[in-house]
Amino acid sequence: MKHSKVEVFHGKDLDSTVDKAVEKCPMGYEIIDFDVSFVNSEWIVIAKIDKETGMQVEMFSDWDINQLERDIADFLEDNPDIKIKHVTHSSASFGTSDDQGIATSIAIWYKEE
Repeated sequence: MKHSKVEVFHGKDLDSTVDKAVEKCPMGYEIIDFDVSFVNSEWIVIAKIDKETGMQVEMFSDWDINQLERDIADFLEDNPDIKIKHVTHSSASFGTSDDQGIATSIAIWYKEE
């Protein structure tokens, strides 16, 4: 898929880095995909943008997979009329070999019907 533009954002907190990508999206364009990675203790968010088509995205991120599952279930229950178009996920490990954790992020791309 060819994109009109790609922007790269860096940050220590995934939610604020994604928020920054959304805020910086030019008028008349929308983010159609994210690539997310965690490198050297920093989140890297690559936002792929194109002409606006009405697609929306909801991002979820948590260290606790059970909480992440509850958050997604709540979103889907609160939005029964959406049509899911695409789902992406990313996981990143952190910590030492003695104390390691995994952060998981999920993006749900949808249109309202």
